[in-house]
Amino acid sequence: MIRRMLTMLMLVLGVSAAQAAERPDPGAFIQQLTEQLASELEKNRDTFARDHRALKAFAEQKVLPHVAAEKMARYALGKYWRSASEAQRERFVAAFRDMLLRSYANTLLKMKITRLKVERTVPGKRGRWQVEQTVTREGAPETKVVYRLYWDRKANRWKIYDVVAENVSLLLNYRKVFASELQKKGLDRVIEEMEQRNRDFLEGKGEAEEAKAA
Repeated sequence: MIRRMLTMLMLVLGVSAAQAAERPDPGAFIQQLTEQLASELEKNRDTFARDHRALKAFAEQKVLPHVAAEKMARYALGKYWRSASEAQRERFVAAFRDMLLRSYANTLLKMKITRLKVERTVPGKRGRWQVEQTVTREGAPETKVVYRLYWDRKANRWKIYDVVAENVSLLLNYRKVFASELQKKGLDRVIEEMEQRNRDFLEGKGEAEEAKAA
């Protein structure tokens, strides 16, 4: 009996050690991810500028797996999440996810990154981390970007749930914007407008308004 218990304990410890070994350092993860994105974007810049569907596909493949889109959508919706129907929640999450991809891809497309450097990683509560990175762009001053992330055990990967640039939290900003829009227009109208802007982006329409919508 004791031998069996010890064997089970060793197996559990062995699995835990293996899982820990597989988990990359959060700073190394961010550095590798951002360098890869910047490199591939630069190689395909002309194609992505002409074809937004290709740009979205790139973001879906390279960015989306590392973003906690559903958690972000739920937080952005705030108190309205509780009163939303299941169908409304699904539509909002899908539209919010596409909006994130649209915003991120469009932002990357408009900048030329020359240097990325992770400065430090800071552990937080409940297994969350902050990774601080300095971003150098062509013709622009250095910018400090902070990535907030956690280890998703189910997906077995790091998930980014917020990005802070120039002391502005993407997640908090979205929550404020949606709180105002939802109060004025209601959830269905807000979802419809998000879906329309996402469609317009794929078709290359409304690019003059994209900076404001993103």
